[in-house]
Parts: sequence; structure tokens; C-alpha cells
Amino acid sequence: MEKRRDNKDLEYKKSKRRWGIYIILLLIFLGVSAFKISSSIKEFSDSFKDSKQSEEFLGETVSSDGKYKVEAYLVNGGATVDWSVICYLKEGQNKKEIYRDYHINEANMTWIDNDTISINGHDIELPNGKYDFRDE
Repeated sequence: MEKRRDNKDLEYKKSKRRWGIYIILLLIFLGVSAFKISSSIKEFSDSFKDSKQSEEFLGETVSSDGKYKVEAYLVNGGATVDWSVICYLKEGQNKKEIYRDYHINEANMTWIDNDTISINGHDIELPNGKYDFRDE
């Protein structure tokens, strides 16, 4: 009777250990699968972002005191979207978008004074001013 009981205890411990190993292996498998799926989704969305639009450099202008530099780009949004122009205020390595207009393919930039630029008839006070056709 005692031997039978020891045998059952031993089988129970082996079964418990086996289930523990199965659970650990399942968790490892799920973790690796989740990582692979999330990295695939990120890679796919990054490739989609890169192909969405292209910017072609149109020109740049610098204020007369040299304090501000503005760069203009022509944006091709793809087959179903018209041209647009985006202008950035360049501050060192950083670019801050200050102008965005749609259905237009040129950027006529003239300085009104050292802190104000007119881009296609829209006056922008630098460094905090901004024009965006989507805000109208």
C-alpha cells in the first residue's frame, strides 16, 4: 500500500513538472510570435510611410540679417492627390513646418522684414507664425 502511494505521488510530481514545462514552452512560443508579428507590422507600416509622398527641393531664402532660413519643397502625394508646397524654417539641424498649401506647385518667397516672410501671398511672422490650408 505504501509503495502504491509513493508511486502515485511520484507520478503526480512528474505530471506537475511536465505541465510546468509545457506552460513555459507555450509562453516562450507566444512571446517570440508576438515579437515577430509586431516587428513585421512595424516594418510594413514604415515601408508604407516612405512610399506615400516625395518631396522635391524648390529653393531656399535667408532673411537679410541671416537669422532665418526658409526651405521650400514641392510634394507629390501620389496618383490621387494634387501637388502641394511645404516650407520649413530651418534652425540648425531641425526643420519646423511653417507653410503648407494645396493645389499649388511653386513657392514665391519674399521677405517683408527680418522677421516676416510672404509665401505665395501669405504673410508669416517668424519664428512662431504658420500657414496651413487645412486650418481654414
